[in-house]
Amino acid sequence: MVDDRTSVFSLYDDKERQIREVIQEVYEALSEKGYNPISQIVGYILSEDPTYITNHLDARRLIRKIDRYGLLADIVANYFDDTEEHVGGGSPAGQHQFERSDASL
Repeated sequence: MVDDRTSVFSLYDDKERQIREVIQEVYEALSEKGYNPISQIVGYILSEDPTYITNHLDARRLIRKIDRYGLLADIVANYFDDTEEHVGGGSPAGQHQFERSDASL
């Protein structure tokens, strides 16, 4: 029997899967070395200082493949997607639009 359904390929789903895999590998490497993985990953995202991430299991090289602005935008969007106050869906991974303000906080 022939299947007449059309398969759908989404580049964004693949990119999201790759990002999740990298973050998971980095998390595991940090855990194995005895670090608090959440704190270390947040430190890296905020500072872009790769020394927050261990070289163990090649984690430092892996995390540098990820666009940290896109990752941060996805994290914030995910937060709002999980709250009842937020209406509407989020954008696919790395597809969030954001602008930088010139004003200091």
